Parts: sequence; structure tokens; C-alpha cells
Amino acid sequence: MTLVGVSASHPWIDTRMRITGYGPIQSDSQWQSANILLGAAVNDVVKHLQLNPPQVIEIKDSTLQRMQKRAEDQPAPQQTTAASASPSSNDAPPDYQSVLSGLPARDIELPSVPSSFPELETMTRSELQQLFDKSSTFEEYAKNQPVAKTVGDLKSDIVEGNVKMAKENLAKEDGLTSLYASVSSLRQSLKTKIDTFNSLEKRYSQVFAPPKKQDVIRDLTKAKREAMTKSDSIADDFVSGSVELEEFLKNFMEHRKIHHVRAAKAERLKYTN
Repeated sequence: MTLVGVSASHPWIDTRMRITGYGPIQSDSQWQSANILLGAAVNDVVKHLQLNPPQVIEIKDSTLQRMQKRAEDQPAPQQTTAASASPSSNDAPPDYQSVLSGLPARDIELPSVPSSFPELETMTRSELQQLFDKSSTFEEYAKNQPVAKTVGDLKSDIVEGNVKMAKENLAKEDGLTSLYASVSSLRQSLKTKIDTFNSLEKRYSQVFAPPKKQDVIRDLTKAKREAMTKSDSIADDFVSGSVELEEFLKNFMEHRKIHHVRAAKAERLKYTN
């Protein structure tokens, strides 16, 4: 068996990306003493690599490269591990866990790995060795497997579904653009109205807020002095003979009364807590 499409590091994989670390295939005697079918051996190797994934060094297959680029373009999750947040180098692909953590969860039922391969069990050792050593032959054999065909059909269905969904989204683009412009206009109008309301609310608070005690006392004192000044002016007019007695008494008493009322209010407010 050969790992195709990538360059990776794993205790079971040699520099030619061949699976050599699996115990029963270490030698002819070990294979014969293991007494297992080839399909079962393949199944054991696949399970082991799933539980202990190899460290990917370089992705060579174009399809896998596109999958990696899509995973890198997706926004990083809120919580990431130190390994996924800081890759070892710019050229090295992300590790297995970081790729998985960046992909959304998908409920896709994949076909199970067969436990036996009857066509391999009828081959001679030399035929198996030729299939094992020649990558192109092995890839062709793998592509013709029912599982690979099922996965290929599933991939085609997903691509077709994505194309259909993309076309449906593009058909809604004009409507969404118009709706966005309408919402933006309403948002700006609402913001303007909120600013106006806040300004009026602030003005309302200032106008209808109860006056400060010291301000009221100051205004009463000023008004008291004005009433006193006015009454003195009326008295001067009477002394000079420009005002009749009846008019003088009426105006003079009115302004002096106002003066004393304001003085009393200021005095009372001054000593009120």
C-alpha cells in the first residue's frame, strides 16, 4: 500500500510513502504466520492511520490542495490550539487537527472500508508486489474499487448541489442588494431621529429640572431691590409734584408690598433645608 497525493511522516511510512511498518508485512514468514486475508490487513492499516494520522509535510494532489486552500480561507474558530494558531512554516500545510477544526460539521454518510478484497486474494505474490510498487497501477486499481466510485459519485453530487445553491444565491443578489439599501436608509433615518430625541430629552431635563436654592435666593434678592428702587422713584415723583396723592399711595404701596413679600420669601428660603 502507498500513500497517494501527499508527502507525510509516520512510523509506518517510508520515504517513498509506502506502508512498511505494519507488523504482518515485515517479512514473508510474518505474513504467513499472521494467517489473515489481504482485505483484513488493508482494513487494519486504514483504521490505524485514522486513529494515528500521519504528519502531512506537503500536499501534491491538486484536489487536496484546493480543499486545503478552502480550509485556510475560512475564518479561524474562537478557540484554537497553539499548534493551529502558529504553523511551523509558511510553506508547510496545516496539521490534521487544525484542518478538521476549521471545517464545519457535515453529516455525510461515507461508505465503510471493505474488510476483504477478493480480486487481490487470487493474485500471485509477484502480481501483488507489482501492484504495490507501481503507483500508477495501484491508483488505477483504487479508482476502480466500488468504494472509490461511491465516494466519487458522492463528490459529484456535492459539487452539483453547491453549484445549484450558488446559482440560487446569485439569483437573489439583486433583491438582497435592494433590501440592504432600504435597511441602510431606515437605519440612518432612525439614527437621526434618535439623536434629535436625545437632544430634546436633554433640553427637557434642563428646562423642567427644579431650580437650585441659591439661584432662587439670588433672583428674589434682585427682584426685591428692583421693587424698592421703583417705589423710591414713585416717592420722588410725588415730592416733585408730578404725581397726585391718590395715585402715589396706590403705586407706592403696591411696590413696597412686592418688595417686602420678596424679601420675606428670600429670608424664609435661606433658612429652609
